[in-house]
Amino acid sequence: MRCVIYAQLMPVEVHVLHDRDVVVNEMFQEEWMALNWAQAYGARLRAQGWQDSPGESTAVSRDVERGA
Repeated sequence: MRCVIYAQLMPVEVHVLHDRDVVVNEMFQEEWMALNWAQAYGARLRAQGWQDSPGESTAVSRDVERGA
């Protein structure tokens, strides 16, 4: 699973990807709200047994990438 945050414009958009498929798409008015949501969502997925993308650190902040 990977979480990508597009924070260039408002609203901030968050995509949760499984391989190349977008499985969740959320929008937030502020970047901090998107980051908090992404961290909480990632923690819930890991608690259910999901693993981070291969070759990536397990820190939640690494899941957050800024898109172009």
